Amino acid sequence: MNHFFTKFIALFLFVVHTNIVQSQTKFIATITPSNAAINEYVTLKLTVENGENITQIIPPNLSEFDVVSGPNQETAVNNVNGIVSQYVSLSYILQPKKAGNFIIGNATAVVSQKKYKSNSLKLVVSNKKVPNNSTVNQSPFAAFDMFDEPTPQKQYEDYVLQKGETIPEKVNKNMQLKLQTNKNTCFVGEPIVATYKLYTRLKSESSLTKNPGFNGFSVIDIAQQFNQNPNTHETLNGREYNVYIIRKAQLYPLQPGDIELESASLDNKITFVKNNNGNAEAFEENVTLQSKPMIIHVKPLPEFGKPNNFSGSVGKFEIDAVLEKNIITTDETGKLIITILGTGNLQLLTSPTVEWPNNFEPFETKSVDNLNVNNVPLSGSKSFEIPFSVIDTGLHIIPPILFSYFDIVSSTYKTIATKPISINIVKAVASKITKPDIKAYKKTFIEKWSTTILFAVLLFLVLMSLIFFNKKTKNKIGKKNIELNEAVIAKKNILPSLLHEKNYLLKTEQCLANNNCNKGYELLSTEFKQFLVEKFNTPDEMFSLEMIELSMKEVFVENAKIQQTLYLLKEIEQKLYMPIDKNEGLVKLYNETKSLILSLS
Repeated sequence: MNHFFTKFIALFLFVVHTNIVQSQTKFIATITPSNAAINEYVTLKLTVENGENITQIIPPNLSEFDVVSGPNQETAVNNVNGIVSQYVSLSYILQPKKAGNFIIGNATAVVSQKKYKSNSLKLVVSNKKVPNNSTVNQSPFAAFDMFDEPTPQKQYEDYVLQKGETIPEKVNKNMQLKLQTNKNTCFVGEPIVATYKLYTRLKSESSLTKNPGFNGFSVIDIAQQFNQNPNTHETLNGREYNVYIIRKAQLYPLQPGDIELESASLDNKITFVKNNNGNAEAFEENVTLQSKPMIIHVKPLPEFGKPNNFSGSVGKFEIDAVLEKNIITTDETGKLIITILGTGNLQLLTSPTVEWPNNFEPFETKSVDNLNVNNVPLSGSKSFEIPFSVIDTGLHIIPPILFSYFDIVSSTYKTIATKPISINIVKAVASKITKPDIKAYKKTFIEKWSTTILFAVLLFLVLMSLIFFNKKTKNKIGKKNIELNEAVIAKKNILPSLLHEKNYLLKTEQCLANNNCNKGYELLSTEFKQFLVEKFNTPDEMFSLEMIELSMKEVFVENAKIQQTLYLLKEIEQKLYMPIDKNEGLVKLYNETKSLILSLS
């Protein structure tokens, strides 16, 4: 019997361990290639695996690189042999600014209100340049990095070097690399179009050796649409040129201020002809052209009239929301699909807040983009699919879902809303089998605690075996348990008075007293959560909105106070990760939080 019991425990632990490993959240950083030449591109990828409610991914310091493209987002859910895994990744295409050995530091991801650090990375960049044909393969803009022009669409005679003319003089007069934009001033989130063009009247083979970086912008490249006809004709300073588009992108500023668009560099092998004793002699000359950088003045969005639920959306939008099914059973997973259509910074939109009815449990949101990247601003739609479960039968109403954006044309904020959505929940038939999609998404409170319950059962079995084989040990354990219970009771009796005396928002108050309070929301979030953890005896590592709501209901806190608590947690968290002024509305939220703490103490 003893041998059987030992084998049972070993098998039990193996199953529990396997369950934990399969669902563990991971944050991984990779870079390819890890050894590169100075003129090569590398791809940095930041991936969160098996993470729920990913609210932010912060890249490492990339000041040693030009950000050629990114962040580009990818989301997927995989189901292999019944094991569900999901990941969200951001990728950046980078070009090193110099040779050397680089350590790329940790990135940070915020998953279910918990911070994760990625691994650091090593990158070796050599001074040796790869050949031009290799560079093209590495470049994300290969179709534009090299173009052979032995016979341009329009021939000019400027390649003939006349007597007394110099090569620098010929190049300066007949070949220019220029950066052009459709505007030099814009709002945060309003796109500008940057185009790098080669104007030439000479015969050349050219390759892009320095791709411009766009730090401070979200980048959408649109130059691919010129693949079939890269050559056009334009007049510059009264002279006609063959014109080639090297790169064209729409850039969405992420922050206000003066931001520099970097220069591009182009290596050119130019063919000249000169008269040598009555004979035409051709020769080649290598010349590097560089465009001039440009400053873009980015204006902050106005504070006047900014809605509380504004999250940085700029453009013109419409919103719609539908249910996958309007009637579901209590053992089914429903799905709410919110779709935002229009033009603007669609790639940066986040899911609007949904005021779920009581006893609705939403799960991780999946976003689906359907964008026309050649339109400026971006046009198309972005959908947010939110699975959910319900345990209460009857007719329920999901209130209108609000979405606010800044309209560039009218320079005003606008708020739009969906219609209320009704859903009927019916009791499941006892014999009904759970649908497969529930396996992928549904994690009820009991399932989330399954590992803890299993360990508790295991601990109980071990304790009972010790009691059975050693009565003396049982007596000692009983005595210690009595002492422990008395200590716990004493602690609970003291706790209320300590809560009353302690100022849980002390650090937030000190920050507000300082004119330069940069971490106000971060401090308010940390201190408010600490109060709730201590007040309702919630394990810090298991803190979540669902856990707090359940803990408050267990001690019969009024529903109005529970809803106020959840509202404040969501508001503070939303402000914390918004790409806007970090201290907007901080005093108001601080006062509301302080009043709530006093009422709960």
